Amino acid sequence: MSGIVDNAKQTSKNKKRLKDNTNDLELVPNRDDQPRWISNIRWCAYCSVGVLLLNIIFASTLAAGAAENGGISLHLLINLLSTVALAASSCCMQVLVAPIREQVDQCHAQGKWLDIGIPGVRNLTIVGPFRVGLWLILLLTSMPFHLMYVISDDQFFHLISDNRSYNSAVSRSMFLSQHDAEAYFIPHDIIPAEFSRLLTPRNEHCFSENYPFQLDLQEMTSYLTNRSYETVHKDRCISMLTDLDTPMLGTFFMRTHQLNSSMSGNRAFRQGTGFLGENMTLVGKQPMGVWEFDFDTSYGTLPWKTNIFDWDTCYQYATAETCDDAQNLTSWLRTALPESPTLIDSYTKSLGSNITGKPEILGNCQGWGSGYHLDFEDCLVVQQDPNCQLQYSPFIFVLVAVMMIVKIIIMVLIVRNGPSSPSPLLTIGDAVASFLTLPDPNTLGICWMTKLDLKRKGYSWRDQTLLKGKLKAPCIWIRAAKLWRKLIVLILWISCIIYVFYQLGIFAHNWCPDAESDCSAIRSWTTGIDTGTTRNGAFKLWEAYYTESSVVELVLISNLPQLFLTFSYHFYNSVLTSILAEAEYSSYGTQRKGLRVSRPQDNSALRSTYWLSVPFRYSVPLLIIYPVIGWAVSQSLSLVTSSEIRKDGIDITYSLTYSPLAIIISLALFFVMGTSLLALGLCRRFKSKLPLTGACSVIISAACHPPEPLDDAMNKVQWGETLFLPDGLENEPGVGHCSFISQETLLPSGDKDYR
Repeated sequence: MSGIVDNAKQTSKNKKRLKDNTNDLELVPNRDDQPRWISNIRWCAYCSVGVLLLNIIFASTLAAGAAENGGISLHLLINLLSTVALAASSCCMQVLVAPIREQVDQCHAQGKWLDIGIPGVRNLTIVGPFRVGLWLILLLTSMPFHLMYVISDDQFFHLISDNRSYNSAVSRSMFLSQHDAEAYFIPHDIIPAEFSRLLTPRNEHCFSENYPFQLDLQEMTSYLTNRSYETVHKDRCISMLTDLDTPMLGTFFMRTHQLNSSMSGNRAFRQGTGFLGENMTLVGKQPMGVWEFDFDTSYGTLPWKTNIFDWDTCYQYATAETCDDAQNLTSWLRTALPESPTLIDSYTKSLGSNITGKPEILGNCQGWGSGYHLDFEDCLVVQQDPNCQLQYSPFIFVLVAVMMIVKIIIMVLIVRNGPSSPSPLLTIGDAVASFLTLPDPNTLGICWMTKLDLKRKGYSWRDQTLLKGKLKAPCIWIRAAKLWRKLIVLILWISCIIYVFYQLGIFAHNWCPDAESDCSAIRSWTTGIDTGTTRNGAFKLWEAYYTESSVVELVLISNLPQLFLTFSYHFYNSVLTSILAEAEYSSYGTQRKGLRVSRPQDNSALRSTYWLSVPFRYSVPLLIIYPVIGWAVSQSLSLVTSSEIRKDGIDITYSLTYSPLAIIISLALFFVMGTSLLALGLCRRFKSKLPLTGACSVIISAACHPPEPLDDAMNKVQWGETLFLPDGLENEPGVGHCSFISQETLLPSGDKDYR
């Protein structure tokens, strides 16, 4: 131990001389007159401002055409910028926890170590409360930000308008969801220009404002008369209505031979229920004729309307014969639709009944009666302008905007304080350059030590300095990452795979509920990837009517998979950064080259670092594929809004829908990402026997004890066995020393002891 004390004293004497070199290394401007990491943070701020501006620009309903044609492009753009913003936050978090050299020396003197080159949490105990606060704010704003906005971007949701009040006599959902829809059958022998002659005061009641889904008869007449239309054959008409790939269409009027223009009043119209029958017929309801009559009871004469007649109720007040007559009359009225009291009187006389009606009530249509199947030859299709929109939730906009503003403020603070603060050790190259310029005596004599040796239970590295040890053989890349990070990435990856398989199971159940169902795999591809255009009820998972809370609730539910994606990005990036930084570090054992630092100098061999520690050939594909994954996941489960425009207002419904094709794409991309990382970590080995650092400051410092600390950091360096020992180590037979050095080195031996 006396050797270490003497070496510490000697290093203290030389510290003043070496301090000047250290200051030069940290403060001399580089080619851009600023550290590279400050420039990186500035670009992070620019990207975050861009995401914020994108929120503001699209904080209102978009034009119809842009929403219909640019939805996928907009989703991809949002996911790309949002992933960049997430990467920017990760970059800033790594800068905030990066230690300075003074903090590293203090920890080494206490027998502790710090993380260098990775976004670790160990350093939070030494960077100070201000940086810890900023780091926590970035972390807390990143997670909800991703959940509410990034990648899934369900704050922009589709709005599909049926507009039944003026342009949807028949809607597609009539054929698909098997729910009632408004369809009007018109006589086959009438042209739209002559449609107005069917108007009578009597049939106006069938199109009254009491039925907000129905067309006003005046509006329907004007609509057919003044708008351009296309005559479409029956087969094509049904195909247009049932094909999901057909663009949004306008009005459909069915022309049937079962109605003719000689019919007047209510008999010239039928309302379709939307149910397809045999031979592709539609059920059409007829208007209910109303006729009020009086009949004698034990309580006196009572009025009765035929449209609400009930035999059992009648029998409580009248004789069975009278109720039978009333029942027969009611049935005849609903079928014959008589237009004059004379016809009714003739019918009642034929029954021998004494029932007398009130003619002033006749014809007041108050609804639609029982229906029957109607065939039709063709239909009139009135084209409609697209009315698909992308809408925005103000509540989510405020949350996203606030979080983005907070992130930008933190980035600005980092940029403003960066030049006046001591240069942090952001990368392993920064740490090597610093330790070569000013070696740490606390780590002398343990050049053989690895992170695993350092973490052994009951092992104190400060008490074991100057002990000899052997170098380990090169290992696979995956050993460089921390075990808990690797486990988290593996768990998240498996969870995502389970999630997409779960959605595929839901899809298979809906399409193939029994053995007789059509389970063709082609159907899952032809439904398309954009769930916003999917209107088939089979794809709905959840439905709710409009409230601000329901919107936020559905957005959160639809974006839950994005939370897994956020965590996977952080930990995936952490594992990738660890193994790539270690691979770069290990390459110095076989090749002499300049160090990659965050602040290179002119007239030196120092090189500019990557985006922190990840080469562009890895970081750029990562920034590209993650938005694509996020977009696919967001499309697999997304929020769709249906707006039904009626006379009495707009009825908005929110639905959670899913896309089978998007699920398949998500599964494929997750598989590629996971297997790529596994293949990279398991199939590649480090190039040299340079001990793995595990981003540990002690291991890096132990490899930086050159015999003479000259200007090694400024020149091209290589790690290997030195020809001479540094001060503080004694020459012994069969014992050597390894270090980064700019001078000549020997190839280390696996059988030799080193210290």
